[in-house]
Amino acid sequence: KSDQNLVDAVAEFTTWQNGKSDADLQEILAVITTRLGFLFFAPANNAEIGIMFEVINNRGKPLSELEKIKNYLLYYAEKNGKPDLKTRVKSSWATILSNLSESGHTSNDDENVFLRNCWLVFGSSSPKGSWEVYEQIRQAKPAAAPTEVIQADWKWLYEFVEFMENTSLTFKKLVTQRTVSTNLERLRLQRIHLQPSNASILPLLIALYARELDGDTRIRTIALLEKLNFRYYGTGIASRSDTGQGHLFGLAFEYYHHFGKKHEGRLIDTEWLARELVHFVSTEANDQKFIQQLTLNKDEAGNYFNWGGLKFFLANYEDALRSKAGESSILKAALTPRDQTAPNDFYHREHILADQDFTAFNDQDERDISKRRLGNFLLLRETTNIKVSNKRPEEKVALYFADRLHEPNTLMIRELKEWLDAAVAMCDQEWERKTQNYWRHVYARF
Repeated sequence: KSDQNLVDAVAEFTTWQNGKSDADLQEILAVITTRLGFLFFAPANNAEIGIMFEVINNRGKPLSELEKIKNYLLYYAEKNGKPDLKTRVKSSWATILSNLSESGHTSNDDENVFLRNCWLVFGSSSPKGSWEVYEQIRQAKPAAAPTEVIQADWKWLYEFVEFMENTSLTFKKLVTQRTVSTNLERLRLQRIHLQPSNASILPLLIALYARELDGDTRIRTIALLEKLNFRYYGTGIASRSDTGQGHLFGLAFEYYHHFGKKHEGRLIDTEWLARELVHFVSTEANDQKFIQQLTLNKDEAGNYFNWGGLKFFLANYEDALRSKAGESSILKAALTPRDQTAPNDFYHREHILADQDFTAFNDQDERDISKRRLGNFLLLRETTNIKVSNKRPEEKVALYFADRLHEPNTLMIRELKEWLDAAVAMCDQEWERKTQNYWRHVYARF
């Protein structure tokens, strides 16, 4: 992170100075070389460094919780004569920051998210106070404590640093899918990472990687987490008043701290965790609730085009078609923005029945709900989406296949054509002329 900041600073100043005249640059140089001064102060002992660091950096741009904790741990180690803790902090922090950097987690907010998840698994499963880990540690493990307390506390802090280092690798695996053992594990992690949000299951994933060494067992459990997250959180079944996070955080904490042991009469292992996850889905996001959440009734005002999980849903449906056809996945290409600062995705969500009004339906309500329901959307490449615009479905399908250079490249478009052709063939047997009612029946059948 610090290296990247230096690179960014050089780039920013280079751009800034390109607009300055030689006279301006000479004046600026004179200010720097003749008027800029530095105060140099060497503390009497190393323990004072931590206090000075905190006081000086409490002004201006705020530090991340991670930066403040590192400083406190070094202060703690110096004050209590624990060189092993100091050495562990210095060696682990380089790995932590490197893994977070590879994961794209370099902002203060990103570091705070990482630290919060570490705390929820290692420190406390309670969401309350989980964003103030620095204060939690300072209060729970004070640097000024009796000798017998320090002896226990510094070992806990040492283990927490080790845990953070290992968790940073889990973050990197989730985001980059590198350093994983199999392609199936890579795919499972990719599906979790590409969901609109994974905050509620992240502590469980961290605990799983910390404890389960068997790859096949881990992959099966990751698949359960993937399904739970999409069914309950991705579709919006979870209500704002009760998101179920507290229960899932508690499972992660219990699994990590009691793994391989009996706790409250139960053997805590990955099979136990899997049963708990299945039970959660069966009660909170069972098939009935799941289907209901994906179905739009006439009296509902929703529009699936506004659903945050729509693109993920469509991309997975496309992947299912490709898997049956023996073709490669497009999941990452479909869901990763080409530019993080100005997203302009390669794959677009498209209405089958155009968003604009046309008179194929006699009933306004019937036309309206047909446009808003989940079945009215498909995924297609940007170039294909631009050329079809707001045309009628049969015109769109004709245009999809008219340009041989840009032949449709999602299988769901080919599937759509098959359904349309079948619906047209059926209606041709019933209708002599292609009236509005003819097209209404075609649309209803495909």
